[in-house]
Amino acid sequence: MLAVLNDTPNQEKITIKLDLDKLNIKPGLRGKDAFSPDLNWTLATEWTDTVPARGFRLIVFQ
Repeated sequence: MLAVLNDTPNQEKITIKLDLDKLNIKPGLRGKDAFSPDLNWTLATEWTDTVPARGFRLIVFQ
């Protein structure tokens, strides 16, 4: 699960670098946003998205 909050008044481009080896997770898992199921991602060592003002992403990878 990946949770990202943008608590600013502006839309923000967010990039998060993930150490999948340290997390003991293999890349390639598919993830969907819990509140916007039409948004989906493939787990990799870097996650990037534009998060709306005062918005968030809650991504569940399976």
